[in-house]
Order: sequence, then structure tokens, then C-alpha cells
Amino acid sequence: MSHNKITVGGQNPSSTGDVTIGLNNLSDVTISSASSDQVLQYDGSSFVNTTLSGPLEISGKFTVFQKISAVYSSSGNYDVNDYLFLSRDTQGTRNNSFVDASFVTSNPATATNSVKSNDKFMESFNILQAGTYLCICSVPLKSTDGGYVVRWHSNAGGFGAKSDIYYTNRTGGLVIGIITAPVNDVLRVVVEVENGSATATGANQNKSYSIHIFKL
Repeated sequence: MSHNKITVGGQNPSSTGDVTIGLNNLSDVTISSASSDQVLQYDGSSFVNTTLSGPLEISGKFTVFQKISAVYSSSGNYDVNDYLFLSRDTQGTRNNSFVDASFVTSNPATATNSVKSNDKFMESFNILQAGTYLCICSVPLKSTDGGYVVRWHSNAGGFGAKSDIYYTNRTGGLVIGIITAPVNDVLRVVVEVENGSATATGANQNKSYSIHIFKL
């Protein structure tokens, strides 16, 4: 009588039937002089230990948030497909901002795309260098009976998660998306659904407003 001996990864079971396997026991893995913080990476033929050399940092390219002392008001009603009407980075008495204009610039609000034409407010952002971008907006809301669902959009359409912001949430809400954008893409936060009514926000509502675009 003969018995077949079962092995796993070239390793024999113990007397209790357990099999201990290391990474090097796998046929498509080669580990050599492993050190701290290395990762397992496929090199085209096998998995090897290596130190990542690619860029892992996040680089801020566009940030705007309102100063505590800001005083202003605005008006106008949102409709579905309108871009958010946001206090612009160029308003130094109203906002704190950091803008790397070699990567991102803002476009003034127009009645075509937003609630009204006003160059003290912005409706969208030009991407001047291709790359992958993390986009975050802390969205303000002015409403007494509803709110809106908003989402980041590019020229190719919506990206990232939708954010449903309702008037009982007095601090607004976050809308976040990641996009690999070509040169001259235009990003904006768009009202996809309106629940009740929502109007342009002023200084009081914009205490919770900020916008950030990072290059990954």
C-alpha cells in the first residue's frame, strides 16, 4: 500500500496536520534582504520586496476659506445643474487663500452656469497641468425648507461621492472626489438634485465653507 504525501508550498504538515508557509515558499515570490518599510511588489515575473520610489506626497494647489471677520451678503436661487456659487480666492479682504496658479485657477460666477454673474464669486476651477487631484469642498447651504445634493464634476461628468445637504444640518457638508484630469479640464461642484429651495450663501453661512484641491 502506498500513500500520497500532501505538501503545501513545498512544506510538510506537522504531526497535528498544520502547515507553516513563508512568503519564500511561494513559487512566485522572491524575498532578498528584507528591511523595514519595504513592500511586496510585482516586477512583471514575480513578487519581490522593494522600497517604493514613487511620489507619495500630497501637494496643495488651491485652498480658500473665509475669514472670521468677513461681512457680505448675496442673493439668487439655485436650480438643478447649477454650479455652486462660492466666495472667490481673489477676495483678500474676505478670504484666506493659497493658489498655485501654475496648476489651478478659478473662473468668475456667470448667470449661465450659476445663480448669477458676479466676479467676486467663483463657479469652477481650471486644471492647467494634467494629473490626479483630490478635491474637497465644505459646502455651505442657505435654506429654510430643504437643501441640495451636490457632487464634483469635470468636463467628462460627475466623479466622487454625492453629498446630500439639508437645512437642519447647520454646518453644511463635505463633498469629496478624486480625478485624473487632462490639461485644461474644468472642475466644479454641481447641484444634481434640489430638495425644497436653496439660495446663494453669504458670510454667515460661509463660516463653514472651504475648498481644497490637492495634486496627488
